[in-house]
Amino acid sequence: MNNTNQTSGVGAKGYKGATVYDKVEVTPCGHVFRVNDEAGKEEFSRVHTTGTVERFDPSGGRTLEVVGHNYTAYFSGTELKVEGACNITVMGDCNLNVGPKEDPNTGEKSGGNFKVEAENIYLNSRKSTNISAGTDMKIETRSTSEDRKEPGGNIDIISANAYQLKVFGEAVERFEKSLETHVIKKYDLTIGGDYAIGVKGGSEDEENGGEYEGNMLTDVKGQASIIAKNKLKLASNDEAFLTANKNLEVRTEKQLDFHSTNDTIFNSDNLTVESGPVHIVEEVTADSTITADGEIKSNDDVTTSRPVSLNNHTHLQTDGNDRGGGAITTPPIF
Repeated sequence: MNNTNQTSGVGAKGYKGATVYDKVEVTPCGHVFRVNDEAGKEEFSRVHTTGTVERFDPSGGRTLEVVGHNYTAYFSGTELKVEGACNITVMGDCNLNVGPKEDPNTGEKSGGNFKVEAENIYLNSRKSTNISAGTDMKIETRSTSEDRKEPGGNIDIISANAYQLKVFGEAVERFEKSLETHVIKKYDLTIGGDYAIGVKGGSEDEENGGEYEGNMLTDVKGQASIIAKNKLKLASNDEAFLTANKNLEVRTEKQLDFHSTNDTIFNSDNLTVESGPVHIVEEVTADSTITADGEIKSNDDVTTSRPVSLNNHTHLQTDGNDRGGGAITTPPIF
């Protein structure tokens, strides 16, 4: 390399203070090559006429400034290791494409995986963030133990505005412990097919295997309505209560059944059951008080007929002492 600048002054690309150790070569078209062999100041650089420059400073640092397009290809693989912090600033678009590997003999493509591992990962978008997968997507927080007895990490989804979830196939949700849903305002649920709720209970003490029965409580501060276009069935293996502080109304357009193997109790100041024909079984047995313009307490207490008033009803009878509309129907003698 020719020593073309051994005197002090400003050289190409701002180089100044050249000495016998500082050799600078400038080509006719403007390329600059510089080597400094002075002890403690060892460095070299090369500059393209367009302004692209590469420098190696005395500490071993490297600076690369590319004016035009930069292309780097590693055909046998590469490894990049940074001992300290690594900051990358891209003023325009940034595209990272991890393509699959192609077998030169068969042409089959495989691999092409992308893995990021860090203590903490932060993805911050000034506008929108889109994440899509060609097949499966999994979001998981791991437990601190393999048997999952130790608590793991949490998943928080926070939306400052609307939230939409669309599932075009089957959806399954499983909660190993409790689930709480708080809706501050309106909640609409529309189901195109069947809707079933099963409260089966579970294990209260997992270590000792203590089983408990699951209860279901629906507490409505305002008005609650259960409307069935076809058949409405309320069933319980033990006890069932329909309680209202004011009015209790049960309505159906077709069939309404009340059935109990033990006691069926209707207790309300204003009970309205709106249905079609009301069918009463042939035998009615009462161990408690029945009020019907009088009291029938038990079989032994009944000695004479007690009047029963049936208002606004249609009574069909093929025989007996009913003589048509307006006639007196005599109650049965127990």
